[in-house]
Amino acid sequence: MSNEESYHLSDTEAMDDVAYDSDVTDMSADDDDADGNDVGRSRRNEAMVQEDHEPDEPNMSFEHQPQHPSEQWIERAEDPSDAGPAHSRHLPDALPVSRLPHPAPEQQSSGLLEASNRESSSTSAAVVEQLLAPSIVSEPNIQAGPSCNITPQKANPVCASVPGSPESEDEGQICSICFEPWGNSGDHRLSSLKCGHLFGHACIIRWLKGQKGKCPQCNAKATKKEIRVLYAKSLKVLDTSERDKILKDLEREKEAKRKLELEHAQTKLKYELKAQLVVKLQEELKILRNATAGTSGSHGVNFSQNVGSSSQRKAKLIMHSGVDIAKDGGCRVMAYNEWLNMLVVSMPSQVTMFPGYGVRKVNMLDLKPERYVHIHQKQIRDLAFNPAKNDLLLSVAMDKMVKLTNICSNAPVASFMAEAPLWSCCWNADEANKFFVGTATGSVVEYDTRNTTGPIQTIKVAGSGPVVSMCYVPYNADANFRTGGLLVARLQSCSFVEVNEGGVKDHALPLEGPFTCVSLEKSTRHILVSCRPSQKYPHARHIICELQSVDISSDLAELNQVVTANTIHIFQGGTTQKVLSRSCAFVNPVQEGNLVACASDESTRSTCLWDLSSTSCLQQLRGPDTVIDILPVRSNQNEYLTLLTDKSVKFYRWIDIL
Repeated sequence: MSNEESYHLSDTEAMDDVAYDSDVTDMSADDDDADGNDVGRSRRNEAMVQEDHEPDEPNMSFEHQPQHPSEQWIERAEDPSDAGPAHSRHLPDALPVSRLPHPAPEQQSSGLLEASNRESSSTSAAVVEQLLAPSIVSEPNIQAGPSCNITPQKANPVCASVPGSPESEDEGQICSICFEPWGNSGDHRLSSLKCGHLFGHACIIRWLKGQKGKCPQCNAKATKKEIRVLYAKSLKVLDTSERDKILKDLEREKEAKRKLELEHAQTKLKYELKAQLVVKLQEELKILRNATAGTSGSHGVNFSQNVGSSSQRKAKLIMHSGVDIAKDGGCRVMAYNEWLNMLVVSMPSQVTMFPGYGVRKVNMLDLKPERYVHIHQKQIRDLAFNPAKNDLLLSVAMDKMVKLTNICSNAPVASFMAEAPLWSCCWNADEANKFFVGTATGSVVEYDTRNTTGPIQTIKVAGSGPVVSMCYVPYNADANFRTGGLLVARLQSCSFVEVNEGGVKDHALPLEGPFTCVSLEKSTRHILVSCRPSQKYPHARHIICELQSVDISSDLAELNQVVTANTIHIFQGGTTQKVLSRSCAFVNPVQEGNLVACASDESTRSTCLWDLSSTSCLQQLRGPDTVIDILPVRSNQNEYLTLLTDKSVKFYRWIDIL
């Protein structure tokens, strides 16, 4: 009871209450001091009651009925602020409120309804509320008024605190069979099945014995042999949903970035094309203005001749860019397909675990290297694209293998085994399904892509040494030399081989070796034959000649034609040549109609360009490395001269200077 409460107690009843309190508190030997404090507080309360009420007012008394222990505990309850430590010790000594049986309503009304007035009943209700608030089982309903009713209520099962189930609170920390935490040692150590679910080791062994070998969670088949002990001190599952979402967003952003970069590259390419067109139109406008100023009223001037006059225009090569192919060297030949805008370069594998040789693809749109394609086990000697099927690449190597590869899908198409190492190859321009390969023994073998069993025929070519180079001359009815055939160069001989349905005819050309390369300029049908230095000729020679058919028969009724080569001009190169480098002949892209011969010079480590119309050196391109192969390339209306060294490819661009 608090100090503010006022019970009308007589002296005798107060003493009885003190004695009764003493009897109750005898259950604990430590409560002697607390009983003395209770007697003092009872006397003070008595004095306060006598001051507040008249003497003749009847005193409140409790009916001495067998009281329930909860009623005794309620009567002795006082303000916790006044009780001190003694009050805190009385709570555990008495029975907990949550475990006490509720008294009958008649006992409550007989003991409490007659013991309070309006003021004391409200105070007593507050005390009861405070004492019975922690109870889980019941909550007394106390109403203020003339009488104090304490009505027990049934416990609310919804509000009662139910211990969390193992699946909700300790999921991931306990065994789903026995609902006990697993350990990192002992019989109940952490174990898993093949399906990935976790259990205690002893529990899962017992389960598999009684459940015919099935997982308790997913019902998947399991055996005792599949139980794996996990050596982990604790498990913690991280929520990675946000991270996965961010990663997906990152992938979408990367894809959008790639699309923007592609659009940017396409836009940049269109801009460069337009800029080149503007420069070309400005040059033509300048020429027209000069021609108009020179005529001064003359109407007989042919402006088209001035615009297209090659004598007023000069060309020059400038270094555009370079691409590293093989850091350790080993590059040998190149091939280009204008339809694919793709340049392929032979090179050794850069992975020591997968030795061999293949080609590196170079995209001519942006002049950047792309994927490496493995093809042969030994060094590749020659490459050639099919003239009709642009994605079909022919390759020959020293491993005696002839291989056809789809360069777009990087998939092998067909392969043929030759009798000797192979040095050169070319396609039949008149029949795109046929091709020729040159062997180290000096023979030429013809194959057909439609016949995978073996070669069609083997052609013996006069001379000695391997077939170092060859090219096919297509049939042209409008040209002076109409015949189609194969131009073959061995080390000590150069021949033109007619291949037709009637048979094969070998024509030895009147040229002196040793030969290193032969090439054809298709528009003019001129051929370039390169020879290395010898005792008779101390300088390398690059011979420009044209093929011609001559009838040597004496009888007019019979036609006996032979093919010969008429030399037009010979350009001299350096005094040393150790590498069988390749030369080429092509038409000057700026000065149309002018034939240009291009070859490497090992003595000066440079590449020389000669103009056939002036028989002079047009330009000399110097570099630190020896050039092995030369190839003119046209891509996106840009003209390049591609030079291959042992490790890299260099691109020189043609520009028009006035």
